[in-house]
Amino acid sequence: GLAFLSPRLDESGTRSMYARYSQSYPLSYLLNPANNYWQAALDRSAFISSHVESGRLLEVGCSYGHFLNCMKERGFEVTGIEPSAESIGLAATHWGVENIHHGVFEDVNLPSEGFELITFFHVLEHVRSPMTLLKRAHELLVDGGILYLEVPNADHLPPTVMEYLYMVTCQHLFTFGTDTMKSLLAASGFEILVCKNHPILPVYASNMRVVARKIETRATPTQHFEVSREQMTRYHKGIDELGLSFRKQVDQWLKAGKKIAIYGGGLHTQAVLEWTQIGDAVALIVDDDADKWGCYLAGVPIVSFAQLLESDVDAVLVSSLGAEQVMYEKLDTLADRGVERCRIYGS
Repeated sequence: GLAFLSPRLDESGTRSMYARYSQSYPLSYLLNPANNYWQAALDRSAFISSHVESGRLLEVGCSYGHFLNCMKERGFEVTGIEPSAESIGLAATHWGVENIHHGVFEDVNLPSEGFELITFFHVLEHVRSPMTLLKRAHELLVDGGILYLEVPNADHLPPTVMEYLYMVTCQHLFTFGTDTMKSLLAASGFEILVCKNHPILPVYASNMRVVARKIETRATPTQHFEVSREQMTRYHKGIDELGLSFRKQVDQWLKAGKKIAIYGGGLHTQAVLEWTQIGDAVALIVDDDADKWGCYLAGVPIVSFAQLLESDVDAVLVSSLGAEQVMYEKLDTLADRGVERCRIYGS
């Protein structure tokens, strides 16, 4: 199936959003080899190197350059495209990835048949015309060149806070199912080599991994690109149930007059606050990253775990997709003192 967002931002609105886009991650996190960016880059570079051993690589939407750096170390000649100037600056400053064009794929002038490998990691779901990008990638690849992409998989779409945020903030314009993706690539002149769900990290549980080879024959699409109502109804029901579950717990805390903290000061918590509008009820946000201490998220102060232990907080909401269990267990000390805790995803 194919799910799409309507209404959506117009072209100028979309470009403006990504030009000023910032993940707000501290530098210490981005440089940490244990973070999600590095782990995903290492997984992807090891995987694709079994299909393409060397050559010229173009990564569209290269973010902070983690993947480009991994591929550069494997001997590839790397080029990137990225709309965020902040991300480009970090890639050049901290790991010497300098050949990154500032802009969007449609506007950057690149040589025809100039690359052996082109990658799109969670890019196609953000663009207004996925087929336009795929056809341009076809033009830029050498004969037999490889396209490697990853997108959220509509066949395995989880009801998570993050996926909901991407939709309501107009970031994810499409969500592709396996059959739709295969048809789209065939119509753009590609032969599918790999197309499977690959949960690269907890935050990418619904991750479709696709490898395709450029061919000259273009197939006529056999799929009707339409919304799977049953699938999306099930997804939105899951989202509603998820929100009702932890919001019910928060409401009980508020009625009991409890002082509430949220454990986790990243994008996931930003999504929780925007979705549930509980910011006024939260006294503290706790994070393990020292660079965030003393900062504010949605007007709520971010403090250390040590400060949480010294506070008079009565209840803690754990806000994380990938590290929820670890963070929940870290709160055992507070639980022994009678402080209540609640997970969003776990039981």
